[in-house]
Amino acid sequence: MKSNDFRIHFLAAILFAGPYLLTAQSGWKVRHEGSQSRPVLQDGVLYVGSLDGSIYALDPATGHQLWAVPTGEGFSSGPEQVVIPASTDLATQVNMIASRPLRDRKKEIQGTPVISDGILWVGSEDFNFYAVNTTDGAIKWVFETGGRVNTEPIVDDEQVYFVSEDGLLYALDKSTGEKKLEVETYTGSRLALSQPGPFPNPPNQPVFADGNIYLSHWVRGTVKKVYVSSISTESGERNWEIALEGWDVQDPILVGDKLLILYETNGSASEPSYIRVCAINPSTGDILWTYDQQKVYGFKNFSADSQAIYFESPAGFIVLDINNGALKWSYTFDEKKINLPERSYLVDDQIFLVDNGNLLVMDPEDGTIRKTLKTDRFFRIHHREGDTVIGTSEKQLKALSIASGKTIWSVKTSTALSSAPVFDDQMIYFTTGSVGYVGMSRVDQGYLYAVNRVTGK
Repeated sequence: MKSNDFRIHFLAAILFAGPYLLTAQSGWKVRHEGSQSRPVLQDGVLYVGSLDGSIYALDPATGHQLWAVPTGEGFSSGPEQVVIPASTDLATQVNMIASRPLRDRKKEIQGTPVISDGILWVGSEDFNFYAVNTTDGAIKWVFETGGRVNTEPIVDDEQVYFVSEDGLLYALDKSTGEKKLEVETYTGSRLALSQPGPFPNPPNQPVFADGNIYLSHWVRGTVKKVYVSSISTESGERNWEIALEGWDVQDPILVGDKLLILYETNGSASEPSYIRVCAINPSTGDILWTYDQQKVYGFKNFSADSQAIYFESPAGFIVLDINNGALKWSYTFDEKKINLPERSYLVDDQIFLVDNGNLLVMDPEDGTIRKTLKTDRFFRIHHREGDTVIGTSEKQLKALSIASGKTIWSVKTSTALSSAPVFDDQMIYFTTGSVGYVGMSRVDQGYLYAVNRVTGK
C-alpha cells in the first residue's frame, strides 16, 4: 500500500469512528459525602459541595481532585438533635421542637455554588458565606451570618445576594465581602428568631429580576403565615409585602409579568385546607388570581412556563392556564402516593408522568395519553434528547427509549441520589449520599459519579 493510500484510509477510519469516539469516554466515581449541593460544571472544572463541609474542584474527565476548601472548622456534621425530657407528653414535645432556638452550626455544604469572574460563591451550615478563588481554592473572603446558608446565591455585576436562616437577606460587595444591604425576609423576621414562639422556617430560594428580589417565607405558630415580598436591590427598601394564612410555601417562580407561589391554606373544623396557587403582580404585590385544589397529604411539585402552570400532589397532576388560573386539564393517579419524586415530568412537546409503574407520554394541551411505557413507581425524568429520556429511581440512573420503552442502559448505585444530576455534551454528573445505620457499624458510602450519557459507562 502506498503511503498516500494509507493516509486516505486512516482519515476515512477517523471520520467513520469519530462520532463513536466522542461518545466512548468512560465515566468514573470517587468517594463523596453527597448533599443537596448540585455539581456545577464551569470552564472545564467540576465543582460540588459535600456533607463533610468541603467544597471540591475536580477534573471532570478523570475525577482527579484539583483542590478542596474545608468549612466549619471545629464543627461536627450530622443530624440535628433536640433533647426532650423523658415522660414528656406529645403536645409539649411538639411545642419544644417548634419553639427551639436557632439550630446549631454544622460543617455541611447543602447549597449549590455559583461561579463567575473566577470566583465561586457558596454558603455553609457553619453560618458563613464564602468567596473562593477558582484557580487554586484560596478563600478570598468570608462573611458571617446568624444562621445556616443553604440557598443558591444570586450574583450581578457588583454584588452577591443570599438569604440566611437568621431571616435576613444580605447583599455583599463581590470583591471585598463588605455588607451593602441587610433586610428582613419579612417584617419582624429578626424579632421572631430572637425569642420563643412562632418558629420561622428557612427562607425559600429568592428570585431576582429587574433590580428586585422576590422572597417567600412561612412561619408556623398558633396561626401559620406565608409572607411574600419584593425588595429593591438598589435601595434595600421593601417594595411591597403580603401576608397570607397558610404554610409550606414553595420556592417562588417568576414568569413574565406574574410571580407565582404555591402553598397550603390553613384548614379548620368547618373548612378543609387547600393547595393554593397564587399569581401576584410583581410590580405592585396585587393578587391577580388564585386556584384551589383540595388537599391530599404529601408533597407538591411546582413549575411553569409561558403558557401553563404544572403541579402535582399524591392525588393527581394539575395544569393551569397561566393567564387566568383556569384549569386546563388534570390527571387523577391510580395510585395515591405519599412520597412523590420531585418532578416526574418534562414540559416540551410532550409531558412525561409516572403513575403506578407506568411512564405516561401525554399531550401538554389536553392531557391525552399518547403512549404508556413500563417503569418503576419512583422513576423521575431529568433529561430528554430525541427518542431517549434519562431519569432516576431510588438507587438507579437509567436511559429509556420512548419508541420501544426498553432500557438502553442503567447504572445502579448503593445509596439514593442526593441531588439532581447535571448534564454536559458527553457526561452526566451526580452524587449519592453516605448512609449510616442506627445501632450498627455499617455505613453505605456515597460517591460522586460521572457517567457517559450515550453508553451509560
